[in-house]
Amino acid sequence: KGIVKSVNRLPHNIRTKTGLGESTRDYKYEEIASAFDALQKDAYKLHDEARKFRKSVSDLFLHGANFAEILVEIYSPVNADDRGEGPVTRHPQTSSQAMKAVQEYATQSKELQETIAAELDAIDDYVVRPVDDLISVTKSIAKTIKKRDHKRSDYDRYRKSYKKLKEKKDRSSTEEKNLSKLEDQVDQATALFDQYNDALKEQLPAFFEYCGEFMDPITYNFYNIQMRIYGIFYQSMEQIVSLGYFDFESDILERYREKIGDMQSHLESLDTLKGKRGSSAGRLTTNVGGGSRSNTRSDSKSPGPVSRGYSRNADKELRSSYNISSNPKLFPVATPPRPPVKPKLANYVTALYDYEAQADGDLSFKKNDRIEVIERTADTNGWWTGRLNGKTGLFPGNYVE
Repeated sequence: KGIVKSVNRLPHNIRTKTGLGESTRDYKYEEIASAFDALQKDAYKLHDEARKFRKSVSDLFLHGANFAEILVEIYSPVNADDRGEGPVTRHPQTSSQAMKAVQEYATQSKELQETIAAELDAIDDYVVRPVDDLISVTKSIAKTIKKRDHKRSDYDRYRKSYKKLKEKKDRSSTEEKNLSKLEDQVDQATALFDQYNDALKEQLPAFFEYCGEFMDPITYNFYNIQMRIYGIFYQSMEQIVSLGYFDFESDILERYREKIGDMQSHLESLDTLKGKRGSSAGRLTTNVGGGSRSNTRSDSKSPGPVSRGYSRNADKELRSSYNISSNPKLFPVATPPRPPVKPKLANYVTALYDYEAQADGDLSFKKNDRIEVIERTADTNGWWTGRLNGKTGLFPGNYVE
């Protein structure tokens, strides 16, 4: 039956789409139907974006946890004896403080990934599934709209046939019977078309209103899920900062150049990386951010007398200029409660050479002494504040590692 109706409507539909046939238009309905089409498309987009958000956040923290695990492997000390027996080694060994900090970072990253994964399940429960229900409702409405279009096609088709036959002057008895039959069909088609058309014009605006109320809890839930995710992430990173090992205050470019400079000096001492004279093998470029700096240090002999040309006041100004103020209220998270800040781990360095105090307030030490660093500059050539054997004082940063 449905196939027969489709075949009967086909000629009229073709003429209508090609502009050769007449089609009844209700501009008020068309405006409402256009709004419904836009809403249905938005529902599908919302469903897809929620799924993409869930997957993207899950991947973000999964890769972050994997990254931390790789760091632990890189930082892990590897030892081998001079005879070439045993596992391959790296020298020097990673300090226990650095190893502890990286392991803690990996632990935090793994716990963060697992916690966030549990939070992301709420997106399916409170966002995706409700939107799926909305899409199901729009599909039912779309079927009703399709029926309305079919009834309009029948109405136009019967009306045209009836008008054509009625305008014929000399009608046979058979045509008179057909005219009466067509009149009944037009009346029936008109009633059905008006029924669907009027119902949609009346009920779709109400559906739009209900849809807005339906979206309120979905929007609220999605906002709260995002807030919890960002809050948990912020609190986890705050615990990493509280370890006290990672330097978050110095200028990042200066710290990078400092580390690259130290690494370059070690690379240049390796025979395997030494090539012909003038070769650039083993040399790292430190041209970052438009600037360049050579920062190599020889570990074989003392750097010589300490110059007082580097002002301690200028040193303090440099430190203050590189301070990065953190805003603990970056994310307004109410729950879960903020964890207590862990005490910072003491930061120690090892003396490379003997140093005798040259002025009041200096800290004297011997080679291989372990000095607790209280305050340091971004530049290894600056004056640092440290504590040794209960005494606090200043010492040159390039005398330690």
